[in-house]
Amino acid sequence: MARRAGSAFDVAITVLNGFAAVLVLGLTALICADVVGRGLFAAPLLGVPEIVKTTMPILLWLQMAYAVRMGRMMRSGVGLRLMGRGPARMVLVLNAAIGTALFAVIGYGALEEFLFTWETGAWEGGSVRIPEWPAWLAVTVGASATALQYLRESGRFLREEPTEADLSGSTAE
Repeated sequence: MARRAGSAFDVAITVLNGFAAVLVLGLTALICADVVGRGLFAAPLLGVPEIVKTTMPILLWLQMAYAVRMGRMMRSGVGLRLMGRGPARMVLVLNAAIGTALFAVIGYGALEEFLFTWETGAWEGGSVRIPEWPAWLAVTVGASATALQYLRESGRFLREEPTEADLSGSTAE
């Protein structure tokens, strides 16, 4: 049962990461169209700065849990290697526990903001109005998923010895 839930969670964070990648492609096309419109026709697309500003946190938060899962969060392998496997393992457990707590708090705080912006219909922007709730939803989902991934990491480090990838600071897969 736990293995199946873990696999479903892996699929979910991979889907979130894929959705963010598609958003990057869409933003790239939008920005290119804006540049062409400005350069060739002296007519920029309306609302591009607002769309980019609103979409950037969505991109960040939808990819965060996947980055943790893949071992791509910034860390120094030099210090972990110098301290030996036992102490390094405890540092990794502590790091994952702190990550769990930190991202759970962020997710909880973002949930309140999401509910507020959903209920009030808050908007962002000047020339084009963009609803704020999708960004807060992304923070809520992304931070919560990252907290769960860090929780999984702490369990893994408690059960198993760290891998060479864990100790070197390189990617896990």
